[in-house]
Amino acid sequence: MNVGSLMSEYFDVNTAPAMRHVDTLPVEPHSTGTWDVLQNPNRLHRRIIFQHPGIMAEFVAALLEYQETVSHYGVISIEAGHDVDISVYTHTLDDITELDHEYAHMCDEIYNDVMHYGLAIGR
Repeated sequence: MNVGSLMSEYFDVNTAPAMRHVDTLPVEPHSTGTWDVLQNPNRLHRRIIFQHPGIMAEFVAALLEYQETVSHYGVISIEAGHDVDISVYTHTLDDITELDHEYAHMCDEIYNDVMHYGLAIGR
């Protein structure tokens, strides 16, 4: 069993959280837990350090699949082998919108599921 099949509800258009249109007005940055707000342009950013390359690969694959499903794309960079940097903002406005906060929340959910799955299979 892979992470994609475990998280199929994320990618089912009938059960996935509704994403707002990109014309959503910018919102005031608010606490995002593990996400930072960077400037020029304003964007949400998170770095995740993985201990196991297999878990990192599952996470990135699931996040890429989610992006395709909702048609909202962040920048995903793999640094130093196991570090993943993620930045997201609404490009049409060059700012953070509620759409980006929803993306960050789903990214956190995917991370939690992948980590739980990785621990469950002994990675």
